[in-house]
Amino acid sequence: MKTLPVNPENSSVQLHPLIDQLTKAYLPQAVKQSSFIINDVTPGFSLTIHEQTLAHVLGNLIGQVVKVTNNGCIRVYAEDQGKFVQIGFKDIMMAHHEPLLLQNLPGLFEALKKLGGNISIDEKVPNGTIISVTFPCDKQAA
Repeated sequence: MKTLPVNPENSSVQLHPLIDQLTKAYLPQAVKQSSFIINDVTPGFSLTIHEQTLAHVLGNLIGQVVKVTNNGCIRVYAEDQGKFVQIGFKDIMMAHHEPLLLQNLPGLFEALKKLGGNISIDEKVPNGTIISVTFPCDKQAA
């Protein structure tokens, strides 16, 4: 599987192992809050993007979602949306936390801008909240 980087800083990033790596740091806090994290990214799903910047964005978001989730399941997923890749965090127990989610995210919006990405928060009471980031980039699914 070969992709052509958009610029020299970009590389093909496997999302499943990256999400595994990022969530490990937050598992103790999630367990303490009676929550758990499911990495539902399809193994082999990759995209061409700046890996360190992507890890910064996703790590900050995972940390914030865990911080505001109690007694819940956090599902992390990725979807191919044509010219974009959407990476989402869904929690069926989290609702009315948008202000908390957007606080204390050092450099998140600058990093998203660097990647050409956007963030959205969709609250569907009582079904929970979906936080998603969308990036225009080359992507591949196994």
